[in-house]
Amino acid sequence: PAQATVIVVTHDPNWVLDAYHGTAPTDEPAAPKHKGRTGKLLEYLMETSLKGKVRLRLAGDIHNYMRHEPLEQPHGRASESAAPPPPALVVAGGGGAFLHPTHMIGHEPLTASGTGGTKYTRAATYPASDVSAAISHQILLKFRQRNWGFDLIGGMAYCILASPLFHTCDLTSTAAIDSQSAASTLGSFLSDTFYVAAPRILTSSSLAFLAFLAFFSICVCSVDHDKLGVRLWLGGAHAAAHLYSAAAVTVFIDYLIAVLRVYGNLGQGGLDLQ
Repeated sequence: PAQATVIVVTHDPNWVLDAYHGTAPTDEPAAPKHKGRTGKLLEYLMETSLKGKVRLRLAGDIHNYMRHEPLEQPHGRASESAAPPPPALVVAGGGGAFLHPTHMIGHEPLTASGTGGTKYTRAATYPASDVSAAISHQILLKFRQRNWGFDLIGGMAYCILASPLFHTCDLTSTAAIDSQSAASTLGSFLSDTFYVAAPRILTSSSLAFLAFLAFFSICVCSVDHDKLGVRLWLGGAHAAAHLYSAAAVTVFIDYLIAVLRVYGNLGQGGLDLQ
């Protein structure tokens, strides 16, 4: 009906996600639209059959609450000939899953598709941006406390990566530790990690190589970017960081054992001295 009022419910709040990815329409109705924008079918409906009838767009997917309203609100009582107001945009994704930040997304003015270039601003949010920023600063400490099982999974993955080094712990010797200075020992440690241990992980064990490929695939898929090249570079760097970290930990243990053999009681006397 011509006087119908419509509420549109979708899974993704594309007005927020398109703005975040830089594919949102501009506030100029005549400007060309970005090809990578989402919700094109709904945009077509809102510009044709549903034009002027949508009063509210409701979505979830982002795990917080946000409400965007037009920057320019109509004043006074609307007449029958006046253009209908653009819809309010509401994200209600706080249904019990983990929380998404509000200080990193949806906080800047944006333009929603299907609204004729209407400019929106965020009118309300939960949690507030300052509270969201404060919570994010606690991730490094509280994530480890509340998700200690993640350390077990990560430790097992690192053990699989470093497994080729377990039976070939010949990266250093007690003579080298005894004769080198601290700076030389550090240089040997870095050289053994980058030029010996890491290549050995990739070339001497099929299991470790498959584990690295799994790391690489997960890291690439986790990059939040729409360009494949950027995902490959950032994801590859992330996977390489895990590879060298696993190698560095193993080499450090090897060096630590060598130091204990030189300066401690390791390997001397009976069990009471070990």
